[in-house]
Amino acid sequence: MKKIIPFICLLALLLTACSQNNKSPKIITASEFDAVYKMGDFSFDCTVKWQNSTAFVTVKSTNAAGMTISCDGRKVTFSKGKMLKRVPKDNVDSSNPARLLWEIFSAIENGGTKTSLGDFEVVCDKKGNIQSITVADISLTRISHLKN
Repeated sequence: MKKIIPFICLLALLLTACSQNNKSPKIITASEFDAVYKMGDFSFDCTVKWQNSTAFVTVKSTNAAGMTISCDGRKVTFSKGKMLKRVPKDNVDSSNPARLLWEIFSAIENGGTKTSLGDFEVVCDKKGNIQSITVADISLTRISHLKN
């Protein structure tokens, strides 16, 4: 009995220490990075940016190269060159990259995991930088880190 009590105390101490070390880092949303946005068989390279509660996606490949799509929670804005079009967020498909990323980044900052397309999964590196996001049949995978 004398040996069991110290063993239990040591075990409790080890479990407490392990739970402290295994805390996942806070997910960093305020960043800009290059990524591949993939939906089914279609994909494109882009730059993703989250700033002032607005998601920006700048397309770098396909016929839409140079277009920036942004969502601030109320409207989705499409801009390329002299073209500028604003549409109410609810009138844009929920798989639109800027709308979807706005929902994801807003949910992360508020502790949630749901979007209009369902639950999402975020994979981060040890510092909390987003490496990939998956929701439904859509994935966003970081290909480089620009700035934090």
